[in-house]
Amino acid sequence: MPTAGPHHVRAAYRWAASVAVYVDPGHQGKGIGRELYGALLPLLARQNLRWACAGISLSNPASVRLHESFGFRPVAVFPRSASGRRVARRRLVAARARGRARVTAG
Repeated sequence: MPTAGPHHVRAAYRWAASVAVYVDPGHQGKGIGRELYGALLPLLARQNLRWACAGISLSNPASVRLHESFGFRPVAVFPRSASGRRVARRRLVAARARGRARVTAG
């Protein structure tokens, strides 16, 4: 299931969306995440959104690779953050820019 929503309520972030793709563990590794992002990201572009921001658990290397393959680049790492019912030890925040925008870690 793909989701996208406002990244932040402040006006400076009006061109950014927070995105997520969830694939049930029983269906992972079948290209479903790639298909979902393949549909979601062009939709965001048609809506003139310039940034897609994702939170990725570093304990899931397949998810990290999927996001990298779509052009997401690291922006920050949270050493310990909540993720549903469990606590992810390290969580990567990654962003994907469209057009002339550039991703830089700050």
